[in-house]
Amino acid sequence: MVTIYNSVDDTILGKPVHYSNYMPNIESGKSPIAFGEFSFYWIIQRQPLTISRITELYAVNNETGFLGFERLDGRLIIQEAVKLIRIG
Repeated sequence: MVTIYNSVDDTILGKPVHYSNYMPNIESGKSPIAFGEFSFYWIIQRQPLTISRITELYAVNNETGFLGFERLDGRLIIQEAVKLIRIG
């Protein structure tokens, strides 16, 4: 017999379960579950991190602020590696 969900160690078919607030709520017609091999999701740095020093805005309180900006991109390299499970 194959155990699909194991609540003791939070696994589905032996793979760990991770929770995210960014997935949709469990409602009819939504896909709140993604299952598969996420090592095929690559995150690529499009523009390196740049940090600017901001003194004008904080000069009254004798403070210094910093502003950081970085561009990232992500893509699932093998589409079949991850499947979305839709609620009926």
